[in-house]
Amino acid sequence: MEFPVELTPRAARILERAAQVAREAGADDFIGVEHIFLAIIDDAHGIPALVLQRLGVAGRLRNELLAVLESEGYHTGSARMSNVVTYEGKLVGYRVTAEDGQPIVVNERGEPVDDKDANRRPQPIGFDEEGNPVWAY
Repeated sequence: MEFPVELTPRAARILERAAQVAREAGADDFIGVEHIFLAIIDDAHGIPALVLQRLGVAGRLRNELLAVLESEGYHTGSARMSNVVTYEGKLVGYRVTAEDGQPIVVNERGEPVDDKDANRRPQPIGFDEEGNPVWAY
């Protein structure tokens, strides 16, 4: 890979690992932020991974990212990260379109989630400091 700026050896290794993670996830034509994030978590001696480990979230983040990468929806393009549904900070499932054309939420096995909060429509509740909308379910 070539970049317009010089990368540190660690950054170059992270991007190479991200490419490997992408290939392992079946994404031969792109490297997404999810692949880079996993590569950063996997770099156990890097500052970001050490911070995540110190906070006690590295393992959970890695597992959640892997669950998304391994989901059927990820491979069909119907459940990218923008379709991830969380409730009170926990993964509920992925918003997809059912065979009848209705939006539903399914878990990583493709089973419908029977949770009233999972199928609520997002509502704008304001804007963050950068002017981006903040949504609530």
